[in-house]
Amino acid sequence: MNIRTFIFITLLLFWVQSLEADIFSSLFGNKDTKKSDVVVEEERPSSNNSIVEEEVISADEYMDSSDEPDDKNLFDQSQEPTILPGDTTVPQEHAISDGDYDNEDLSSQDTSLEDPFIKVKSILLSYRDKPEKIYLLQHFPVHLNAIIPQTNIKAIQTDFLGGKDYKVINPDSPWKKDSDNSYENTFYMKLLSKTAKLPNIKVTKQNHDGSVQHEVLKAFRTKLVALREDDLFCNVMADDLHINKHQERKYDEQSNIVVMEINATHGNLEDFHTPFASREGIDDIKTDGLAQKIYYFSIVENSKKVFKFKYFNLAKNRFEIISFNIKPIDTT
Repeated sequence: MNIRTFIFITLLLFWVQSLEADIFSSLFGNKDTKKSDVVVEEERPSSNNSIVEEEVISADEYMDSSDEPDDKNLFDQSQEPTILPGDTTVPQEHAISDGDYDNEDLSSQDTSLEDPFIKVKSILLSYRDKPEKIYLLQHFPVHLNAIIPQTNIKAIQTDFLGGKDYKVINPDSPWKKDSDNSYENTFYMKLLSKTAKLPNIKVTKQNHDGSVQHEVLKAFRTKLVALREDDLFCNVMADDLHINKHQERKYDEQSNIVVMEINATHGNLEDFHTPFASREGIDDIKTDGLAQKIYYFSIVENSKKVFKFKYFNLAKNRFEIISFNIKPIDTT
C-alpha cells in the first residue's frame, strides 16, 4: 500500500466515522444548512434526443400454481400473523393469464386455462393495480389484495416463484387486514436487466389447526423501458432527488474528491453512478419508507470545475440536470 492510498483510506475512514458519530459539521459545517449553490434545471431534449431508448415487453413464461405442492412445514409454529385492522373496498380485478391481450381477439385465447374464480379454493388473490410501464432499475410498487374466507388464520406467508433478474425490496412486508375477510399488501420490486421476468406470487396461509393452503397469482404483463444511454445519467429514477450537502477537497496533484449527501423519494439511490469519476463509492444508505439518503464520494480530475449529472424525474416524466461548482477547500 503506497502512502497516497494509505492517506486516502485514513481520511475516508475518518469522514465515515464522523458521519456515523453525527459530527457532520467537521466535514460540511452546519448540519442543518443546505448548500445554496446547487442548480437544478429541466433538460429540454431536441427532436433527435428522445427520452426512451427502447421498450422491451416482459417475458411470458410463468409457473402455474399446480406446480407448487402444499408444504406443511413452511411456518414456524410459534409465528403469529401480523394483521392490522382497516376498512377499504376490495376491487373486482382477479388473477389474469399470461397472455398478451393487446389487439388480440378474446375468442383466440386458450380455453384450457382455468377460470380464476373456479381455481381459487381458500384464497382469492388479485392485483389492486398494475403498472403499464416499468423503467429498468426503478423501484415500482406491486399492490395486492387477498380475500380469505376463514377466520382461524395463524400466519400468512408470501413467496416469489420463477422470474429472472429481479429483486424484491421488502420481501417480508406483512399483510394487513382491510375488513373481515380482506387483506392487502404492497411489495416494491426492481428489474435488473432488459431480459428480466416478473415472478409469480405465492401466498400461503396456515390455520391454527395446522392446515396449510396456498394460491399463486401469475405475473402481470407490462412494458420494461430502458432509458437512453447518456454520459451524465446517474442511473437513478425518483420522484424527487436533491443534494443536501456537498464539499470538495484536493485528493492529489491531478484530482479532487467530491463528497455529497444525496436524498431521494421513491428512488434507487443504491445505483447512483457518475461515469466521469475515476473512482467512486457509496456509504451508509438509509431508508425510511419511500425516502432514501446516501453519502457518496467521487474522485474527478482537477480540470473539472463543475460537477454535473442528471436523473430521471418519475413524477414529471423528464430528465433533470443537477450541478454545482467544484471549489476545493484548503486542508493544510
